[in-house]
Amino acid sequence: MWIQTIDEKLEQAVKSQLLSDVPVGFFLSGGIDSSLIVAEASKLSGGNKLDCFTIKGDTNAKNEGFVEDYKFAQKAAKHLNVNLHVVDGSINIINEFDKMIWHMDEPQADIAPLYVYKVCQEAYQKGIKVMLSGAGGDDIFSGYRRHTAINLDKYLKFTPPFVFPLLEKFLRNKDVNNPNIRRINKFIKRNKASSIDRLVGYFEWYPIAENLELFHSDIQNEIINYKPEEYLYNLLDDVKEEHDLLNKMLYLEQKTFLVDHNLNYTDKMGMAAGVEIRVPFLDKDLVHASTRLPKNLKIRNHHTKYILRKIAAQHLPLSIVNRAKTGFGAPIRKWISNDLTNMINERLCIEELNKFNIFNSTAVEKLIADNKQGKIDGAYTILTIMAVQSWLNQFYKHDLNGN
Repeated sequence: MWIQTIDEKLEQAVKSQLLSDVPVGFFLSGGIDSSLIVAEASKLSGGNKLDCFTIKGDTNAKNEGFVEDYKFAQKAAKHLNVNLHVVDGSINIINEFDKMIWHMDEPQADIAPLYVYKVCQEAYQKGIKVMLSGAGGDDIFSGYRRHTAINLDKYLKFTPPFVFPLLEKFLRNKDVNNPNIRRINKFIKRNKASSIDRLVGYFEWYPIAENLELFHSDIQNEIINYKPEEYLYNLLDDVKEEHDLLNKMLYLEQKTFLVDHNLNYTDKMGMAAGVEIRVPFLDKDLVHASTRLPKNLKIRNHHTKYILRKIAAQHLPLSIVNRAKTGFGAPIRKWISNDLTNMINERLCIEELNKFNIFNSTAVEKLIADNKQGKIDGAYTILTIMAVQSWLNQFYKHDLNGN
């Protein structure tokens, strides 16, 4: 029943968003979400071949925890008999970073927006001004690793207490940049906390106390009592009647990460290239149906998006149906440690940081050094600081004289 219901609502969502007086194209990463959107659209195409776009490039995927999408996009395109346009995924981060911040009109510590921009530029050049995306599928039906982690939460109480100190000792001298080590560390970090505290903790990237030290003393005094996690706790008050941890987490995704991050950059970077991006997974009726979906149809046997996989099995090769979650991956850690060394030294030096007095130059210098030596996984934090500095330099007209 539920498989048919969700399939029908997804088809209707795609059908309604195909309405356009200009040509429509599709993102096709080869993942479940985008492939399923293309599959539904193919059924409605009347035999016309759809134009789909994918990224191909060296993303140093293994070290970053990503899987190369291209070969899966090829399989999906061949199976669905669509036109697959391959977009060069190489990025000159030194030349394009400031451009991304400009188009975003706010600091953004993620490179995925540049991939969206590249795809939309290619689509626009081919006369396509509307693109359908699989964005939202992860946030509605579960698709992130933290969803799998919270689904394992119930097992923590059965784990003997002595196990966690042993794990921490074992992990202490391991490579913090190894994606599996990062995930295990995050999973066991709050093993003594309550389930709700652990749930909220999965949204933390860099320890709050250490984040605070990165700011200038004047800023620290302003935010010393600020607890960003309180925003998440307050949101959870809206769903007090919901007792399932996964559904609580999905609610937080939809209220925060989805709207403030994914949809934010998707919309802005699409429009920067002159393309409107539509997201069928966020059709009102489909979202409403997802909230009534039993949990075991979202995650089963630690496999996320269970019901979407069941639907996709009717339309797509099993190699796509059963593949793990990936995404627009970029070699951030490699860039921060190597390619961007000169850019970091120039932009995060004492003189540049003191122009705006937002960050503590000594703490930032230590952050960069510790990351370089492999003591911490600080690449995204460094990228965040660079994004803030880039935004200030481009939008905040200010000099040392206060003019």
